[in-house]
Amino acid sequence: MKKLYSLLMTAMFVMLFSLPATAADNIAAEKALDRLVAENPGVELIFDQDRGAPVMLLKLKVRIDSKASPEKAALEFIKKHQTAFGIKNAAAELKIEKTLKTRKNSVPRFTQHFNGIPVENGEMRVVISKDGFISRIYNQYKALDTISTVPGVNYRDAIATAWKNVYGIEASKISNDKLDRRMTELTISKSGGKTRLAYKIALPTGLLNERRVAWVDAHSGEFLKSQNMVKYERQVDAWMYNPGFDGEQELVRTQINEIMADQETEDDLLIGRTHEVTGCPNNGETINVMGLIEIPVCSQVPLAKADANGDFLYTPIDPKNSGFDATDSTLDEFPEAHMYYHVESIYDYYVNLAQYINAEEPPFVDLNMVTSGKKLKCIVNFQTIDLTDLASIMNPGPKPLVAFDNAFFSPAQGGIMEQFIPGDAIVFGQGSEFDFAYDADIIYHEFTHAVIDTLTSMSSTLIDQYGLRDDPGSMNEGFADFFAATVTGTPGLGEYSGPYLMDKANEPMRSCLNDHTVNDDIIGEIHEDSLPWSAALWAIREEFKVTDELHQDVDAAILSAIVEAPEECTFDVMSQTIAAQIGEWFDEDGETTAYDFAIDAFTQRGLIGANRARPFEKGETLYMAGAASTSELSPYTPGYFQMKINVPAGQKEIFIEFGMAAAGGMGGEAATVNFFGKKDAPVLFQYTQNGGVSNDAVIEAVAKQSESSYEQLDRFIVSLHNEDESELAAGDWYVALGMAGGGSMFSAGSMLYMLKVDYSGRVTCELDSHCEECHTCNDNNECEPIEPECDSDEDCNDETLFCDPDSCYSCQPIPDECRTALDCEACQTCEDGSCVAVNSECEEDSDCDDGYHCEIGTCGGKCEEGAVVTDGDETSDGDETTATCTTKDDCAECQLCVQGACIDVQDECSDDDGCDIGEKCVEGECGMVCQDVSGGDEDTTPDGNNGSSDGSSGGCNGSGTPIGLLLLAAFAVIAAARRRSSNN
Repeated sequence: MKKLYSLLMTAMFVMLFSLPATAADNIAAEKALDRLVAENPGVELIFDQDRGAPVMLLKLKVRIDSKASPEKAALEFIKKHQTAFGIKNAAAELKIEKTLKTRKNSVPRFTQHFNGIPVENGEMRVVISKDGFISRIYNQYKALDTISTVPGVNYRDAIATAWKNVYGIEASKISNDKLDRRMTELTISKSGGKTRLAYKIALPTGLLNERRVAWVDAHSGEFLKSQNMVKYERQVDAWMYNPGFDGEQELVRTQINEIMADQETEDDLLIGRTHEVTGCPNNGETINVMGLIEIPVCSQVPLAKADANGDFLYTPIDPKNSGFDATDSTLDEFPEAHMYYHVESIYDYYVNLAQYINAEEPPFVDLNMVTSGKKLKCIVNFQTIDLTDLASIMNPGPKPLVAFDNAFFSPAQGGIMEQFIPGDAIVFGQGSEFDFAYDADIIYHEFTHAVIDTLTSMSSTLIDQYGLRDDPGSMNEGFADFFAATVTGTPGLGEYSGPYLMDKANEPMRSCLNDHTVNDDIIGEIHEDSLPWSAALWAIREEFKVTDELHQDVDAAILSAIVEAPEECTFDVMSQTIAAQIGEWFDEDGETTAYDFAIDAFTQRGLIGANRARPFEKGETLYMAGAASTSELSPYTPGYFQMKINVPAGQKEIFIEFGMAAAGGMGGEAATVNFFGKKDAPVLFQYTQNGGVSNDAVIEAVAKQSESSYEQLDRFIVSLHNEDESELAAGDWYVALGMAGGGSMFSAGSMLYMLKVDYSGRVTCELDSHCEECHTCNDNNECEPIEPECDSDEDCNDETLFCDPDSCYSCQPIPDECRTALDCEACQTCEDGSCVAVNSECEEDSDCDDGYHCEIGTCGGKCEEGAVVTDGDETSDGDETTATCTTKDDCAECQLCVQGACIDVQDECSDDDGCDIGEKCVEGECGMVCQDVSGGDEDTTPDGNNGSSDGSSGGCNGSGTPIGLLLLAAFAVIAAARRRSSNN
């Protein structure tokens, strides 16, 4: 479980105990809770202010009597602390219902009773670990008002009320067998703050699919509610949607349809007309990637099989456990049954909605692949290779599979994807901390991507004059969130997965009920950028729905807009499309009320007329697309929006500081971030026909990296200033960003963390290394000069010290031999006051200290005009020459300039195969000659494109195409290029 906020504040208890109770009760409960906490150091609790009692205790470690049953031990603990829980008499009010056992725990469940009558949803649950400790308490005990438990309404009248309200059948038409007392049960309910005595009434119709129960107030005769409680053959156990925030939601037994027998084994498997479900255990299976290497994959095999009754009834691995072991979790059959049921449910929802839109020619009946005679592949417990461990991928031999913390929709791609996931598929990872297939919200989300792909394949990224925009991808994610939420009836997506992913208790992964806007919150990541869109859709749904159960017209209008809108669609276009559909569905003749509301909902969130420039905010995260995903935009890829910075008068520079997650790696390029500044108007980008981008910025600069004080972040500072160093015009400056390089096959770009802007002309700092030489970082995070101790040796006032200019004029001990290299002999340098030989490894003269040249891999003597250098064959064979050249142009025909000497062309060749490793065959005036790839002045890029390495050839440096293609292929095995992820 993720860390929950402890609400234990002793000083506030008197205020919190605000339910109708006496002051004495409040004081007693406060003292009892204090005592419980004192006896159990480290315990945390969640406190319900309305109830005036804790609803959950966690991080308990109470040893139970080894001889006592779990039920007895649990009840004894509750009785001991009953006042803290708000219970009057635990022994009389709590009755054991049952004890469920999970992989690690026993969970005794106690039902609350009032004068012998059960209280609906009034219960206590105690979690006892297998090693004999009480670890958690769930308190759903209801504080009830005193009411009579003697009904004021005859049970026959209550039954008649239920039949009339549920089925519209009058009392006179109800047979006597339906008016039997055995059809009723008295219960106590506490809903909306009101305590009721109610009849719980069975309504048998004779229909196999109807086992409905209704509730009628036993005092007033008021009809309260009804619910279908049917249990079927060919059943599965599943959560209604997910296990909930605390993993304690009840499983329900429900029906699945169209199960087919496997033709080979004759076992009933989770295979239907439209979809089939498999697990993905590690059975040692591999696939060969492009003939280069065997990549391990989990095996798509069904683990869940029907029992003798044709049912798929499995107990899930305890969803409350933090972490799964590799053996148990990936062999879990439960998520297969859970997946099948919820895909069947969401499929029916969309088919019915499409038929509601147009009964004669529904815009959607089957997915693309189902129409072509295939089935949607649903894969659970998915695992993958460790994509961060390049060495492990490349080494031969067995490779472990690791947890996959995501879920995605993979459209049919063909090619290498056919080796692993033929056709369309939704794939759910066996996560490192939870199983994604346990969360039906995510199943609905990913299935919606398949529906959208059937109706209109929305693009992910668009380009306009202001840069990139991720409107289509963001709307695709927003639609998926919205439809998942509209099916569940709650705005939150992923109540079970959210606490793990967000690292916050009781928070969903995302919510349609949010205050995000395009103008303030777009960051360039489609899941985050989907929030304004889903919020606008949810606002429209809430405005025009009748009840949570009656909102089909809203859903139909929005699905109709998806059918209607183009694939490359901006926020503005889709907003207008949906508004038009809403107007058509809800406005009367001549009215525009519904249309206007929809337009206003989109406008308020910046989705219509979005501002593509935002004020700079410290702490903001920006996503930049790297060359791996937008290679056609060279030499840089613009960002998703621009920043607006107000520059005060009298400033010559703007310093912008940001951190960036380590770029490059795994086949990617190191990132370079370009900044473009323009006064009073956004920077406009122009895209050339053959690929490329230019801009109309007044100022351009490239960020420079410096030492970072931030863990796992590279630190960059960019200075925007006029070339003539004149003052910048005061007012609003628009700053656009561009990414050159960055990202890889596994990461399309980089994340930037905006840290600060400084207008004063001073570079801000956190470490001395952030400042220039002879400056220090002061307490105000400003670089200031270091005050020198001396100007000359005389200022040191000690004959053993001298004034060292290399140490910012500080007094240092006089060294034994030298202060600088000038005090030493030739081929020596001064290190720590001693003269040492220059013998550094080198490849060329530039690798040596000033005044030295490279001789046979080591730094030799000082360079002098006409000095003798070797020809590189490590022998004195008479072919030495003097340093007479710097490039080939200084030498005679059929000679090359090598280490300052003109050397005759040798080693003729016809192609690279005729050369040694590290050399290539170069066409020159004297024919084909072998030349060292790293030497001379010729083009030495892998593909020979005059210095521009475009990756079209492998090269000799171990970072060329074979590895890149391998990694790309490995990634393709995991997710299609157009995958729709559920979270990061």
